[in-house]
Amino acid sequence: MGTEADEKLDMDQIVVRLLAEKEEIESGSFKEGFGFGMDWAMSASYSQLLRVADRFDPHTCDFEIDEVRNDSMLFPYFFKHINSTHKNTPEGDCYIPVDVEQWIEGWLFGVIEFWREVSYKMQLLKKEDK
Repeated sequence: MGTEADEKLDMDQIVVRLLAEKEEIESGSFKEGFGFGMDWAMSASYSQLLRVADRFDPHTCDFEIDEVRNDSMLFPYFFKHINSTHKNTPEGDCYIPVDVEQWIEGWLFGVIEFWREVSYKMQLLKKEDK
């Protein structure tokens, strides 16, 4: 059995390792969500994009991830994703694993980035028509 200093060192190493694994999971989930958000946005209607931008822009709105996941328009989309990637998530369970939270956050950033670019180009076209 090691000394208290050895046990602290071991615990510090474990914490560093776990934090690195957490960062890797979150980073990968965010990037994947971002791509899915961009894909969703490319096929979304104007009203769908506007709804997400008005209610869930991470830069300007204050909201909880559960509000996004449980939004009546978005719920079927997220429910399908969460259940297809997390088989152990029981139906109706309100808990969202950290990687799913990061996925949804990435998804939002993807949608918002797409929306900002498209809405800017729409404004330019509108000015050209005048």
